[in-house]
Amino acid sequence: MNFTDFGMLIVAVLSLGVALIATMHAKNASDAAQEQVDVQRQIAQDDAQPYVWADVRPSVTNGSNLMLYVGNSGKTLATNIRIEIDRMLPTVGSTANELLKDAIDRFSDGHASLAPGRELSWGLGFGGKILENKDEDLRFTFVINAEGPFGPIPELKYLIDMNDWRGASAIVPGTMQQVSRAIKDMTTSVDKLGAAIRKGHE
Repeated sequence: MNFTDFGMLIVAVLSLGVALIATMHAKNASDAAQEQVDVQRQIAQDDAQPYVWADVRPSVTNGSNLMLYVGNSGKTLATNIRIEIDRMLPTVGSTANELLKDAIDRFSDGHASLAPGRELSWGLGFGGKILENKDEDLRFTFVINAEGPFGPIPELKYLIDMNDWRGASAIVPGTMQQVSRAIKDMTTSVDKLGAAIRKGHE
């Protein structure tokens, strides 16, 4: 092999090495791009899944009463909603207890659906009565499962301590129902005043 042939061999080997390195870089770049696409797709799917929750808190219309709320704060419909509580929540009155037990039984079997922004609620009774025994263990474990447009959502498991509401203010924010009632009462008062004035001029 003469010098020229040897030189051409060296150039060919170097070219092959450069080509292999370029191919490796291209594959790494392609893998990174695909990984980024997969991450963005997963983020989009997670964002489109429903978010089902349960909570025990004072009523929005009567702060003295405690309620069990179940809602969907996600953007899509939740289906086959299953909620398990480690034991029965305390209630005041047999009616409240029966209605709550019926609701928990339905959620144990799988509640059909819950639309985005929808909330369901069940009354537990007067908070002062439920929380009167400071030594009572009022911690409950909730486990929530549901399905969305991309399949099952991640299971939620958390603790709710009803004693967190002990001594809390019973003041609740105004609602449209309260505003409507106030306007109706004011209209009634104005009508009565008008009738009294007209009667005085007769």
